[in-house]
Amino acid sequence: MKLLIAAVLLLAVAIQAQQPSPIVIRILRQQHQQDPSGIYSFSFETENGIQVQEEGTVIRPGTNDESTAKQGSFAYTAPDGTPIALSYVADDNGFRASGAHLPTPPPIPAEILASLQEDARSGAQYDEQGFLLNKK
Repeated sequence: MKLLIAAVLLLAVAIQAQQPSPIVIRILRQQHQQDPSGIYSFSFETENGIQVQEEGTVIRPGTNDESTAKQGSFAYTAPDGTPIALSYVADDNGFRASGAHLPTPPPIPAEILASLQEDARSGAQYDEQGFLLNKK
């Protein structure tokens, strides 16, 4: 019985020794402001270079259509060493982000662009599936 207890204790010590110790990253700077009307801002910076900031305001307060408009940014260094910086706006027009690391669509080929411009000049209209409704 004593051998079993000793084996279990030894196993518990071995398992504990294999657990990685958590990485602790200090917060160097942090601020938060909240107005009773709903306007707010916050920001923080960590010792590993993460920087975050956001501001928000209530739009159309007191109505059934009340919402919050936000804008902010964050920056950090990716594991491969690439600096990442992203800015964003979130409001009635949706979430819009910008950053050099974000993918962008390829340019529209000249032939397609010419066709789209011709359609716009001719007054052609399309339905939500892209089918031609009429051509004036």
